[in-house]
Amino acid sequence: GHGIPTLQSVLECGRSDRDARLIADGGIKTSGDIVKALAAGADFVILGSLLGGCEEAPGDTFRDRDGRCFKTYRGMASAAAQRDWRGSTASLEGVSTTVPCKGPVKKVVEDLVTGIRSGFSYSGARTKEELQAKAEFIIQSQASSIESTTHILHR
Repeated sequence: GHGIPTLQSVLECGRSDRDARLIADGGIKTSGDIVKALAAGADFVILGSLLGGCEEAPGDTFRDRDGRCFKTYRGMASAAAQRDWRGSTASLEGVSTTVPCKGPVKKVVEDLVTGIRSGFSYSGARTKEELQAKAEFIIQSQASSIESTTHILHR
C-alpha cells in the first residue's frame, strides 16, 4: 500500500536489525509465492484471497451464466469489511470482489503444502531458516520469464 511490492518490502525488512516477526501480506497467489516470501525473510504469510474461495470461508456462493462457481470475497481492509466491524472506513486498502470456488480448505492447504515442500527441496532446505540462508534472488527479464513457462501449453 505504500508503493513497494510485497516481496521487496519483505526483503528489506528481513535485512533490518529489528527483532520482530515478519508477515508477508499481499500478492500471495501460489505455493511458489509462499516459498519466495519465506526465503526473503517472512515468518508468516497472509492468504486472504487464496483461501477466500474455500467452502469454509465466509461469503455468498453463486454461479455465472456458464455454470462456474464463484464466491464473494472481501479483504479485511476493504470498505465493506471496515463498515461491518468498525462502523466506518478509515482507509481504502483492501478489495471486495469475487473469487472462483475452490472446494474444501483441506484440499487447498494440502496442495499448498506439497508445493511448498517442492520449493524448499529446490533450494536444498528443510527448514525456513535453511531456506533463508540458502536462497538467492536474481533479476529476471520479461523474456526469460516467458521462456521459463511451460512451453507445451503454448502450442
